[in-house]
Amino acid sequence: MVWRCFQCGDSYDDRPAFCAGCGQTGSVYQLGRRARAEIDGALEIATAADLVRQADHVEQLAGCPGVMVGGQALVVLAGPPGSGKSSLATRILDGTPGPVMYVSVEEAPGPSLGQRLARLGVRRPDFFVIGWGDADQVAAVLRQRRCVAVAIDSVQVAHWHARELRHLLAVLPSLRLIVAVSQVNKKGEIAGTNELLHEADVALEVVDLQARLVKTRFSPVQGESNDKPVVFPVLLPVLPSALPSDEVRLQGATVRQLRVVRNALVSSGSQPHRDASLPEPPVGADRG
Repeated sequence: MVWRCFQCGDSYDDRPAFCAGCGQTGSVYQLGRRARAEIDGALEIATAADLVRQADHVEQLAGCPGVMVGGQALVVLAGPPGSGKSSLATRILDGTPGPVMYVSVEEAPGPSLGQRLARLGVRRPDFFVIGWGDADQVAAVLRQRRCVAVAIDSVQVAHWHARELRHLLAVLPSLRLIVAVSQVNKKGEIAGTNELLHEADVALEVVDLQARLVKTRFSPVQGESNDKPVVFPVLLPVLPSALPSDEVRLQGATVRQLRVVRNALVSSGSQPHRDASLPEPPVGADRG
């Protein structure tokens, strides 16, 4: 069993508490493939009418202005730790009508994840969260709950490969969207191989709470050019009053990062909600 840091590439025989090479915590994942599951052997079959209908049905991806998706789409969110990938994945699921599932492998379901969901305003009874589980367990819950969308955070830690994600879309009739949260290395490249980016229908790069469209197989919003860059904030800079005054954070974002989002909105002509709610960071506070 080999463990590797996706930040610096150092390898270990056993999983360390942190990477000795770069000092990062939470950056070490296990190499290899997951055990073969029963769902892997399910037959992929569709009619021509089904495939044409999937290609024709294009709509805006929930929570992602200017980003279009079709039926049975694989969306990849890639970025460094703390950039807002998990928050964007949550936002996409929460804006998708119908039962959805968040597979939280890196962060076990508990108070920390609950606080993030509360900050994002996610309280839907059909927003299901599961932690560590094998492929058959995940597929069984998706089938039982008739989920229309699932986010896997992250695909490297869960050992889901690109073709396996595509297979899941093909064999679960109710599933229309998979959001694959992906780690990146120090160069900003997706950890592992280029297979995930190649297989993705839509790929978004997430850095400092801003998302940028880097790949799409679907047409842009009507009236917009393919050459126009699509960039949008992961979160609107609204600070809940419940946050402690000595550490102003929103889903891992420092005050500096929130101002980056606010300034981006202002420069684009949009006015963020409750702009006055961004206080000056307290003396000695982390400025990111």
